[in-house]
Amino acid sequence: PDAHGDVLCGLQVVETAIAVTSNIVGEKLEVSKDMDTDVRKLPLGVCARFVLKCPPIIPLWTIPLATITGNTLILKASKQDPGAGKITAELCAHAGLPEGIVNVVHGTTPVVNRICDHGAIKAVSFVGGRLSRKTYIREGHEER
Repeated sequence: PDAHGDVLCGLQVVETAIAVTSNIVGEKLEVSKDMDTDVRKLPLGVCARFVLKCPPIIPLWTIPLATITGNTLILKASKQDPGAGKITAELCAHAGLPEGIVNVVHGTTPVVNRICDHGAIKAVSFVGGRLSRKTYIREGHEER
């Protein structure tokens, strides 16, 4: 039952991501008479998502929004259920996402640290317990 709910929730995120496209093009604001400001929304580039627990829903929250906004995603799979990350990447490829848009990596603390410290990765997100969060904050990774 949980997996079925995860898939349905994932589909809702996909529907939301599709609707986002009309909001990311930017806008023109009139800041005063005869003066406009253009707002442009640009992709960040490479983003990372850590799945520290096993639910498959976590990648389903991230992949649609990251990719529809023009970013690539490194998904660090859960060590408790690494197969879910692999299956998710296979489904992305089957759905037609080009190679390199969603990338799955496996590993423990050294892999996480390399991702957090890499200058080309512009955003890092994770869902995990308090211990994981305290580790990131202690190491200074919350500043990104």
